[in-house]
Amino acid sequence: MGQGKQELVIPVPGIFSSRETDWGLESVSHYPILAVTTGILIQLVIKTDKNSQPRILKCLLSDPGFQMSSLEFLLGKHQDVKVVEDTKASKDFLADKKNKPFSFLNYEEVNDEEKENIKTLVAYLDEQKKEFTQQTEEIKEEDLCTICYANQISAIFAPCGHQSCKSCIRQQMMSKKECFFCKVVVTSVKDFQGQVILTNPGAGNKLPHGHKH
Repeated sequence: MGQGKQELVIPVPGIFSSRETDWGLESVSHYPILAVTTGILIQLVIKTDKNSQPRILKCLLSDPGFQMSSLEFLLGKHQDVKVVEDTKASKDFLADKKNKPFSFLNYEEVNDEEKENIKTLVAYLDEQKKEFTQQTEEIKEEDLCTICYANQISAIFAPCGHQSCKSCIRQQMMSKKECFFCKVVVTSVKDFQGQVILTNPGAGNKLPHGHKH
């Protein structure tokens, strides 16, 4: 460790350059992590090709953990967070910021083009989220996937015949490879048109003892 303040510079090509003063965890701000995360979102949502965008948006907006409030936080639209000030260094560092909400708009490290990209990202996702919510509400409750309650049922498991949305069963097949409901090993998954969309070559076709369709 050198004398005085040590500047930690995290280069993020094409996104932002994150600069933070190394005074310990109590003085770390939101900036480094949010700069990287926001840059990735801008690349995926705003700057991606038009063919990939619908799929990316659907994956993002259908995730139960997605919240617009998290994105609005980037522009300072949130309740102020109390800061733990245990050291003199952190007090000095945060003295002029502790009463101000976090916002990328307040950082000199973020240039005008990057600020406009963030505004565009938040506005665009807000619009898309409203449209997605409206579409979801139009789906009958009995047609909603009972795993995520966000997507329409669109996949049928073999051999048991249970159903979910494609997104949920894809995630399930990456790990457990068994039905959510009856725990039988899933050998394949078809869409409602009968097309096989997932297979499990190593699985047998036997149902658990006593299982009925």
